[in-house]
Amino acid sequence: MIQIDWEKVKFIVELCFSLLRSRIRLWSMVLCVFVIGPAGSGKSTFVKEFSEYLDDFEISNVKVNMDPAVDKLPYDPDVDIRDYVTASELEEKLGLGPNGAIIAATDLSVNYLRDVKNNIMSMNPGYVLVDTPGQMELFTFRSSGAEIITQIAEERSCILFLLDSALVAMASTFTSSILLSISVYYRFNLPQIILLNKIDLMNENEIERVIEWISYPDKLLTDLRSEGTSTIVQLNETIVQAIADFMTTFNTIPISAKYRRAFENVYAKLQQIYVGGEDYVTLPP
Repeated sequence: MIQIDWEKVKFIVELCFSLLRSRIRLWSMVLCVFVIGPAGSGKSTFVKEFSEYLDDFEISNVKVNMDPAVDKLPYDPDVDIRDYVTASELEEKLGLGPNGAIIAATDLSVNYLRDVKNNIMSMNPGYVLVDTPGQMELFTFRSSGAEIITQIAEERSCILFLLDSALVAMASTFTSSILLSISVYYRFNLPQIILLNKIDLMNENEIERVIEWISYPDKLLTDLRSEGTSTIVQLNETIVQAIADFMTTFNTIPISAKYRRAFENVYAKLQQIYVGGEDYVTLPP
């Protein structure tokens, strides 16, 4: 007669249920990605192309436009702040100038965040791709920007900071761009990945030079010295050390949003941040 060890059976059953609960939590996670960067860095193009990239792998995603001043987008947003407030309407109604209208519209966006969040979650998304205002400084350094991120962000959220390759051609412009990304990190305190966009416009030597600056701070310092004057040499050393410390924590990925180059690297890094590298499985529609 076979003797059944019921304690072992109970242990195995409890273990199976524990693994199942963990898998369900993995399936039901919402991954919220805020796309931030200077005007012209390709944020909207990235949102369009990365959304279609996710679609190709049947990964559910929602495209959210939070720019109340944009006239045209390369994609049809699933959730759009312009359904509630636009800069053009405020400019006309309140007699504001273009910049004043953009500031007012961005600040007023906060009043509609509950509706925006409810609309997002009603779609049962896997990824939420948030396209932020084109004028980055208005979003990043005003209280409304922090409020937008706080109210939309899920437990697992991340910033993709886009840089235009044209802004990193020189060591000095590369340095100032990375410092800008550092300020965004300290402003929002979320995991961050730097995406060097538009590498299709760079030649191989230019790409290799930027990668050297990222990998070897001494090379960046040498090139800064060749561009600068003796009065800022000591400051350069301090800045480069800060950048080197930052780069050890946050990844920089050269991409081309237009041609979806290196999107697999972006996806892999997001998966590593969100679910420890496990591939993401969406809930059924």
